[in-house]
Amino acid sequence: MRLFIALPFDQVVKKQITAVQERLRELCPKGNFTRQENFHLTLAFLGEIPQNKVQNICQVMDGVSFPPFSLEFEGIGSFRRDKGNLWWIGAAPEPSLLEMQKALSQGLEQAGFQIDKRKFMPHLTIARQVEGNPPDRKKLLPAAFSAPAEKICLMCSERIDGRLVYTELYQRSCQ
Repeated sequence: MRLFIALPFDQVVKKQITAVQERLRELCPKGNFTRQENFHLTLAFLGEIPQNKVQNICQVMDGVSFPPFSLEFEGIGSFRRDKGNLWWIGAAPEPSLLEMQKALSQGLEQAGFQIDKRKFMPHLTIARQVEGNPPDRKKLLPAAFSAPAEKICLMCSERIDGRLVYTELYQRSCQ
């Protein structure tokens, strides 16, 4: 099973993300645009994990305490790729988010999982393999928007009939 832990978003936030994504699509129509139901912010990517290890991940998630907080999405950017750029919306550094992500990563490592050692950069992907001239970022995201963070979810990523589908396996609410 291909697994990751994420912050999900409610429909109000997903509509705000979609508005940014639509502006990008108008300026750069060639690309693989993330479906609205797949919008999330990855906290920890686990990769291929056997089914019998899922309970261990849930225990780590249960061991992480965090208050409800709000994220401020204020920037947009891209990572250059040979087959087209990956576009994302970035969140401002929020101490509660950074502490929670660090606690999750440390707990997962202590439980024997391999965790990416790169610095955590809170962002959500809106499109991959985007071709075309880079648009004016201010036009794509003219104003920041907020998103509540009230739970974390263990997600399974799989291809079903050629579509990327994320299925929630477990969730942990804030305290």
